[in-house]
Amino acid sequence: MIVLVPKWAHHYEEFWNAIRIRNLWFIKIRYIFVGALLLFVLAGEWLLNLKFSTRQILVFLLITLYIFSYNLIIQSVRKRIKCVPGKFNPLHLSLLQIVLDLSILLVLIYYTGGIDSHFHIFAIFHTIIGSLILPGHVIFTVMSIYLLSYAGMCFLQYFDILHVHYLIGLFEKEYNHGLNYVLLTLIIYSTMILMSVYLANKISHQLYRREQQLKTSLEKIQQVEEKKQKYIIGVVHEIKSPISAIQSIADLILQEYIVPLPAQLKEKIERIKIRSADGLNLVNNVLFISRLRLLNLRPTESIDVMNILNGVIDKRCTDIRNKNINLKVNDLRNSKRLLSADKILFELAISNLLCNAFKYTPTDGKVLIELRDDENNLFFEISDTGIGIPKNEIQNIMHEFYRATNVKRTDTEGSGLGLALVKEVIELHKGEINFKSPSNIGDDTNPGTTVILKLPFESESQDSTEEMNSTKEI
Repeated sequence: MIVLVPKWAHHYEEFWNAIRIRNLWFIKIRYIFVGALLLFVLAGEWLLNLKFSTRQILVFLLITLYIFSYNLIIQSVRKRIKCVPGKFNPLHLSLLQIVLDLSILLVLIYYTGGIDSHFHIFAIFHTIIGSLILPGHVIFTVMSIYLLSYAGMCFLQYFDILHVHYLIGLFEKEYNHGLNYVLLTLIIYSTMILMSVYLANKISHQLYRREQQLKTSLEKIQQVEEKKQKYIIGVVHEIKSPISAIQSIADLILQEYIVPLPAQLKEKIERIKIRSADGLNLVNNVLFISRLRLLNLRPTESIDVMNILNGVIDKRCTDIRNKNINLKVNDLRNSKRLLSADKILFELAISNLLCNAFKYTPTDGKVLIELRDDENNLFFEISDTGIGIPKNEIQNIMHEFYRATNVKRTDTEGSGLGLALVKEVIELHKGEINFKSPSNIGDDTNPGTTVILKLPFESESQDSTEEMNSTKEI
């Protein structure tokens, strides 16, 4: 078995995908050539005033049938050929196609005038595509054999050892070229073919090497990112302990187990408890984001969205009662389909969005939750009558640690990580998140915000196998 695969490409998926796509190019273009050759045979006399001999017509039809037949076979077996170095793989299929095409091209050149045939131009196509696919020494050898065969045929025709099958009607008379003409034509043609092999192969392999370098660099960046996330998880996890201790001590003091507390001191300790809870929430958000990026989590179960929503609302009952918020939930779905998602992450995302809605909505405000669906997606909208988001800042609010300017002017605490976490979770589930301000229920005084989540029911990503969307038929 001829070794065609460079060592650096053994486990390089993009390389194999490129070879498969280029093999498909050969197959598709070959079908076009078959159609064009049939048209040439059937309409040549009418369109170009050509007069084919009986032998030429028979040869052209046999060539058409032969190309069509082996093209069908190649197309049928192409998908079954595995990308395994050392065995018959897509690179060997590329070499086989080039050899078959060049062999039949020589026959076609012979029956259309030999050195005067225009069909020799098609060899340039195989020269370029082959140089993009095969190792330099292999394509150089193949094209050298083709050129020697072509030169041998031209010399045999020149010395009248082989008959010249001219296309009658293309030339006013049969050419009787001298030896200098034959030699010069062969030298120019061979130089062009071999130079094309050298340049195309050199450029393609430079690009492959550069792509491999980029891939290696990306892998190193990923490794550094993983180390960074592990470091963040370790550090932030240690920060949780003193914050939790502060909360525990604050709870103990507030319960007045030690001494009774004056009202003013009790208020300050309540404030300590609130701020420590905010700090703990910030730590948890950082931990979740780091774990998401480190573990690359995927949806694992089917969940009932309403059950998740009701659970989150129950946990936020204190916020609703304290601010007398009018909360309304409209389930407008046509079906009650389950969503494929990670339950904990999805609940965390919804909790963060509702927390924001309640936090930034003033006392006696409104929060509206609406669920809709279509055949493929679930639409989850949360609207409030809060302070809203300045229009020129909507595109920035999902950036980590970013807080809108109108929020900074209030005394509302926050880290700017909540929406970044929500974005990570939604995109992990192949969904989309968008914001609209003013909201669907806002007014001039309290414009509010509407958050729109779009989540596909089938959220698992489809693996891209070998080609892009443009090659769906494979």
